[in-house]
Amino acid sequence: MTSLFTQVRRSRPVHRCLLAFGLALCAQQAAAQNYAGIGVAMVPEYEGAEDDRFLPLPLVRYETEHFFFSPRAGLPALGVKWSTDADLVGGLFLSAGMGRDADDAEILRGLEDLDTHAVYGAFLAWEPGRLSASVAYRRAAKSGYGATVDLRAGYRVLQRERDVVTLGANVEWADDDRMRTWFGITPEQAARSEAGLPVYAVSSGVKSVGASAVWLHRFAGSRWSLVTAAGVNRLQGDARDSPVVERATAPFASVGVVRAF
Repeated sequence: MTSLFTQVRRSRPVHRCLLAFGLALCAQQAAAQNYAGIGVAMVPEYEGAEDDRFLPLPLVRYETEHFFFSPRAGLPALGVKWSTDADLVGGLFLSAGMGRDADDAEILRGLEDLDTHAVYGAFLAWEPGRLSASVAYRRAAKSGYGATVDLRAGYRVLQRERDVVTLGANVEWADDDRMRTWFGITPEQAARSEAGLPVYAVSSGVKSVGASAVWLHRFAGSRWSLVTAAGVNRLQGDARDSPVVERATAPFASVGVVRAF
Protein backbone atom coordinates (compact mmCIF):
# COMPACT_ATOMS: atom_id res chain seq x y z
CA MET A 1 0.00 0.00 0.00
CA THR A 2 1.26 3.41 -0.92
CA SER A 3 0.10 6.22 1.31
CA LEU A 4 0.86 9.87 1.07
CA PHE A 5 1.16 12.25 4.03
CA THR A 6 1.13 15.93 3.12
CA GLN A 7 -0.13 19.03 4.99
CA VAL A 8 -0.31 19.88 8.70
CA ARG A 9 -2.41 22.63 10.26
CA ARG A 10 -1.39 24.75 13.18
CA SER A 11 -4.31 23.92 15.48
CA ARG A 12 -3.72 22.23 18.82
CA PRO A 13 -0.31 20.45 19.11
CA VAL A 14 -1.75 16.92 19.36
CA HIS A 15 -3.93 17.56 16.32
CA ARG A 16 -0.97 18.82 14.33
CA CYS A 17 0.98 15.66 15.21
CA LEU A 18 -1.92 13.42 14.17
CA LEU A 19 -2.21 15.10 10.80
CA ALA A 20 1.54 15.08 10.31
CA PHE A 21 1.47 11.34 11.03
CA GLY A 22 -1.11 10.95 8.30
CA LEU A 23 0.34 13.18 5.65
CA ALA A 24 4.09 13.64 5.74
CA LEU A 25 5.42 10.21 4.76
CA CYS A 26 4.90 7.44 2.14
CA ALA A 27 5.02 3.84 3.35
CA GLN A 28 6.20 1.45 0.65
CA GLN A 29 4.39 -1.80 0.01
CA ALA A 30 7.77 -3.14 -1.01
CA ALA A 31 8.67 -3.25 2.68
CA ALA A 32 5.71 -5.61 3.27
CA GLN A 33 6.17 -5.10 7.02
CA ASN A 34 4.60 -3.33 9.94
CA TYR A 35 6.72 -0.66 11.58
CA ALA A 36 6.98 2.06 14.21
CA GLY A 37 9.28 5.06 14.35
CA ILE A 38 9.69 8.81 14.61
CA GLY A 39 10.52 11.68 12.27
CA VAL A 40 10.09 15.37 11.56
CA ALA A 41 8.01 17.15 8.92
CA MET A 42 8.09 20.59 7.32
CA VAL A 43 4.53 21.63 6.49
CA PRO A 44 2.30 24.71 6.07
CA GLU A 45 0.73 26.32 9.15
CA TYR A 46 -2.68 25.49 7.61
CA GLU A 47 -3.96 24.66 4.13
CA GLY A 48 -3.26 27.79 2.13
CA ALA A 49 -0.93 29.42 4.68
CA GLU A 50 2.13 31.42 3.68
CA ASP A 51 4.35 30.18 6.51
CA ASP A 52 5.77 26.73 7.19
CA ARG A 53 6.76 25.02 10.43
CA PHE A 54 8.57 21.89 11.63
CA LEU A 55 6.69 19.25 13.62
CA PRO A 56 7.57 15.93 15.29
CA LEU A 57 6.23 12.98 13.32
CA PRO A 58 5.21 9.66 14.97
CA LEU A 59 5.19 6.85 12.38
CA VAL A 60 3.16 3.66 12.83
CA ARG A 61 1.81 1.06 10.42
CA TYR A 62 0.06 -2.13 11.58
CA GLU A 63 -1.89 -4.41 9.25
CA THR A 64 -3.27 -7.95 9.37
CA GLU A 65 -5.32 -9.81 6.77
CA HIS A 66 -8.52 -7.87 7.53
CA PHE A 67 -7.54 -5.17 10.05
CA PHE A 68 -5.37 -2.08 9.67
CA PHE A 69 -4.14 1.00 11.46
CA SER A 70 -2.39 2.92 8.71
CA PRO A 71 -3.03 5.82 6.31
CA ARG A 72 -5.95 5.77 3.89
CA ALA A 73 -6.78 8.76 1.69
CA GLY A 74 -3.73 10.49 3.11
CA LEU A 75 -4.71 10.34 6.78
CA PRO A 76 -4.20 7.81 9.60
CA ALA A 77 -7.18 5.46 9.81
CA LEU A 78 -8.49 2.44 11.69
CA GLY A 79 -10.48 -0.01 9.64
CA VAL A 80 -11.20 -3.34 8.01
CA LYS A 81 -10.22 -4.50 4.52
CA TRP A 82 -10.63 -7.34 2.08
CA SER A 83 -8.34 -8.45 -0.76
CA THR A 84 -8.99 -10.25 -4.05
CA ASP A 85 -6.84 -12.26 -6.43
CA ALA A 86 -7.00 -9.37 -8.91
CA ASP A 87 -4.70 -7.13 -6.83
CA LEU A 88 -7.71 -5.23 -5.49
CA VAL A 89 -8.08 -4.16 -1.86
CA GLY A 90 -11.21 -2.50 -0.49
CA GLY A 91 -12.38 -1.52 2.93
CA LEU A 92 -14.07 0.78 5.43
CA PHE A 93 -12.35 3.10 7.88
CA LEU A 94 -12.71 5.60 10.71
CA SER A 95 -10.35 8.53 10.92
CA ALA A 96 -9.97 12.11 12.14
CA GLY A 97 -10.41 15.40 10.31
CA MET A 98 -8.29 18.32 11.45
CA GLY A 99 -9.60 21.73 12.41
CA ARG A 100 -8.24 25.24 11.99
CA ASP A 101 -7.88 27.97 14.61
CA ALA A 102 -8.67 31.60 13.87
CA ASP A 103 -5.29 32.59 15.36
CA ASP A 104 -3.33 30.40 12.93
CA ALA A 105 -2.73 33.52 10.81
CA GLU A 106 -3.58 37.20 10.92
CA ILE A 107 -5.80 36.83 7.86
CA LEU A 108 -8.06 34.37 9.75
CA ARG A 109 -8.70 36.56 12.79
CA GLY A 110 -12.37 37.20 13.35
CA LEU A 111 -13.40 33.94 11.70
CA GLU A 112 -14.63 31.05 13.83
CA ASP A 113 -12.45 28.06 14.71
CA LEU A 114 -13.03 24.85 12.76
CA ASP A 115 -13.21 21.84 15.07
CA THR A 116 -11.32 18.59 14.90
CA HIS A 117 -13.91 15.94 14.04
CA ALA A 118 -14.48 12.26 13.29
CA VAL A 119 -14.45 11.05 9.69
CA TYR A 120 -15.71 7.83 8.13
CA GLY A 121 -15.22 6.47 4.65
CA ALA A 122 -14.47 3.71 2.19
CA PHE A 123 -11.64 2.98 -0.23
CA LEU A 124 -10.69 0.79 -3.17
CA ALA A 125 -7.05 0.25 -4.14
CA TRP A 126 -5.40 -1.56 -7.06
CA GLU A 127 -1.85 -2.68 -6.36
CA PRO A 128 -0.33 -4.66 -9.25
CA GLY A 129 3.40 -4.88 -8.56
CA ARG A 130 5.22 -1.57 -8.69
CA LEU A 131 2.11 0.40 -9.59
CA SER A 132 -0.58 1.47 -7.13
CA ALA A 133 -3.80 3.41 -7.61
CA SER A 134 -6.61 4.15 -5.19
CA VAL A 135 -9.84 6.06 -4.69
CA ALA A 136 -11.23 6.94 -1.27
CA TYR A 137 -14.39 8.67 -0.06
CA ARG A 138 -14.20 10.57 3.24
CA ARG A 139 -17.19 12.21 4.98
CA ALA A 140 -17.02 14.31 8.14
CA ALA A 141 -19.23 13.14 10.98
CA LYS A 142 -19.75 16.81 11.90
CA SER A 143 -22.68 18.51 10.15
CA GLY A 144 -21.67 21.04 7.51
CA TYR A 145 -18.04 19.88 7.23
CA GLY A 146 -18.65 18.00 4.01
CA ALA A 147 -16.94 15.20 2.11
CA THR A 148 -14.02 14.63 -0.24
CA VAL A 149 -13.00 12.09 -2.87
CA ASP A 150 -9.27 11.39 -3.08
CA LEU A 151 -7.57 9.82 -6.13
CA ARG A 152 -3.97 8.62 -5.77
CA ALA A 153 -1.40 6.89 -7.94
CA GLY A 154 2.18 5.82 -7.34
CA TYR A 155 4.96 3.96 -9.10
CA ARG A 156 8.16 2.50 -7.65
CA VAL A 157 10.74 3.71 -10.15
CA LEU A 158 13.55 2.01 -8.19
CA GLN A 159 13.13 -1.24 -6.26
CA ARG A 160 16.20 -2.88 -4.79
CA GLU A 161 16.86 -4.92 -1.67
CA ARG A 162 17.86 -1.88 0.39
CA ASP A 163 16.47 1.07 -1.58
CA VAL A 164 13.01 1.90 -2.90
CA VAL A 165 12.09 5.15 -4.67
CA THR A 166 8.44 5.95 -5.36
CA LEU A 167 6.89 8.80 -7.34
CA GLY A 168 3.29 9.67 -6.59
CA ALA A 169 0.45 12.04 -7.49
CA ASN A 170 -2.98 12.78 -6.08
CA VAL A 171 -6.14 14.77 -6.86
CA GLU A 172 -8.74 15.72 -4.24
CA TRP A 173 -12.35 16.71 -5.00
CA ALA A 174 -14.50 18.43 -2.35
CA ASP A 175 -18.27 18.88 -2.11
CA ASP A 176 -20.12 22.16 -1.50
CA ASP A 177 -20.06 21.89 2.31
CA ARG A 178 -16.37 21.12 2.48
CA MET A 179 -15.45 24.00 0.19
CA ARG A 180 -17.81 26.45 1.89
CA THR A 181 -16.58 25.65 5.42
CA TRP A 182 -12.85 25.88 4.69
CA PHE A 183 -12.66 28.40 1.85
CA GLY A 184 -15.90 30.39 1.69
CA ILE A 185 -16.63 33.71 3.44
CA THR A 186 -20.22 34.43 4.48
CA PRO A 187 -21.55 38.00 4.97
CA GLU A 188 -21.43 37.45 8.75
CA GLN A 189 -17.80 36.31 8.59
CA ALA A 190 -16.86 39.23 6.36
CA ALA A 191 -18.37 41.63 8.91
CA ARG A 192 -16.30 40.05 11.73
CA SER A 193 -13.05 39.69 9.77
CA GLU A 194 -10.25 41.79 11.25
CA ALA A 195 -8.45 41.60 7.88
CA GLY A 196 -11.48 42.95 6.01
CA LEU A 197 -12.03 39.77 3.99
CA PRO A 198 -14.78 40.09 1.34
CA VAL A 199 -17.78 37.81 0.93
CA TYR A 200 -16.70 34.81 -1.14
CA ALA A 201 -18.98 32.08 -2.52
CA VAL A 202 -17.61 28.66 -3.48
CA SER A 203 -18.95 25.44 -4.98
CA SER A 204 -17.89 21.81 -5.26
CA GLY A 205 -14.95 20.89 -7.46
CA VAL A 206 -11.33 19.80 -7.55
CA LYS A 207 -9.76 21.26 -4.40
CA SER A 208 -6.09 20.36 -4.83
CA VAL A 209 -3.51 18.36 -6.74
CA GLY A 210 -0.16 17.12 -5.49
CA ALA A 211 3.02 15.26 -6.38
CA SER A 212 5.68 13.57 -4.25
CA ALA A 213 8.91 11.59 -4.30
CA VAL A 214 9.82 9.14 -1.54
CA TRP A 215 13.05 7.28 -0.80
CA LEU A 216 13.18 4.34 1.61
CA HIS A 217 16.63 3.03 2.61
CA ARG A 218 17.03 -0.11 4.70
CA PHE A 219 20.16 -0.25 6.84
CA ALA A 220 22.25 -3.38 6.21
CA GLY A 221 21.75 -6.18 8.73
CA SER A 222 19.10 -4.20 10.60
CA ARG A 223 15.33 -3.85 10.92
CA TRP A 224 15.76 -0.07 10.79
CA SER A 225 15.03 2.06 7.71
CA LEU A 226 15.38 5.73 6.78
CA VAL A 227 12.43 7.25 4.92
CA THR A 228 12.46 10.70 3.31
CA ALA A 229 9.68 12.40 1.36
CA ALA A 230 9.35 15.67 -0.52
CA GLY A 231 6.69 17.14 -2.74
CA VAL A 232 4.32 19.94 -3.52
CA ASN A 233 0.59 20.52 -3.15
CA ARG A 234 -1.40 23.12 -5.14
CA LEU A 235 -4.90 24.36 -4.42
CA GLN A 236 -7.26 24.56 -7.40
CA GLY A 237 -10.34 26.45 -8.53
CA ASP A 238 -12.45 28.14 -5.86
CA ALA A 239 -10.08 26.96 -3.12
CA ARG A 240 -7.08 28.58 -4.81
CA ASP A 241 -8.89 31.92 -5.20
CA SER A 242 -10.25 32.03 -1.63
CA PRO A 243 -9.44 35.18 0.42
CA VAL A 244 -8.11 32.98 3.25
CA VAL A 245 -5.44 31.45 0.97
CA GLU A 246 -2.09 33.22 1.20
CA ARG A 247 -0.17 30.67 -0.89
CA ALA A 248 -1.79 28.31 -3.38
CA THR A 249 1.33 26.19 -3.96
CA ALA A 250 3.05 24.76 -0.89
CA PRO A 251 6.05 22.41 -0.58
CA PHE A 252 6.28 19.70 2.07
CA ALA A 253 9.06 17.42 3.25
CA SER A 254 9.73 14.85 5.95
CA VAL A 255 12.44 12.52 7.19
CA GLY A 256 12.15 9.71 9.71
CA VAL A 257 13.44 6.37 10.92
CA VAL A 258 11.26 3.28 11.40
CA ARG A 259 11.83 -0.20 12.77
CA ALA A 260 10.04 -3.16 11.20
CA PHE A 261 8.35 -5.73 13.42
